[in-house]
Amino acid sequence: MRSLKLLAGLLVASTSISALADGIPPNVFVQALIHGSANIVLPDNIPMAQQIAALKKLTQNDGSISIHAQRVKRFTQQHNCGRVLFLPFQASSKVAWPQLGGQLNVCKDGLPPWQVCGQDQHLVPPGTKCKDGSFAHNTHEVEDAIKEAISAGSLAPAEAMKLFSTPSAASQPQAAEGTK
Repeated sequence: MRSLKLLAGLLVASTSISALADGIPPNVFVQALIHGSANIVLPDNIPMAQQIAALKKLTQNDGSISIHAQRVKRFTQQHNCGRVLFLPFQASSKVAWPQLGGQLNVCKDGLPPWQVCGQDQHLVPPGTKCKDGSFAHNTHEVEDAIKEAISAGSLAPAEAMKLFSTPSAASQPQAAEGTK
């Protein structure tokens, strides 16, 4: 069950990095941002095949596992960005797994929204090192969206990063600066 918690991370990697090479449809999160909602059927041969098989075993149903994504809001400062909710489900069994779903901030290019340095409201790419030596941080609008999601039960970014556990701390994913 622990490996199921990595479903969303694997989905993002599989849909953005190898979408064209592996024939996976366009990023479901970006499609939901653009169109309001989107679904993707997860192929059984992608990196999360074991997790997909485990979900099918739970339902005792061989129907496909899908991800439904829905736009929660569009950001006003960054019109091409917004917050998207996602939920894995199996239509044939009418079962969904909200504990494997969540929310994320994404832009039409598939990347996270840009950030700001200190009180300067000029947008910079995520993780930018600012003139004062600090790292860029989320805009107020993005922070407010994260706070709304946390108050509705989602994990804070730093808490979500704790879900990644590997034998070596050196190989552990790190949160981008300004997202903690």
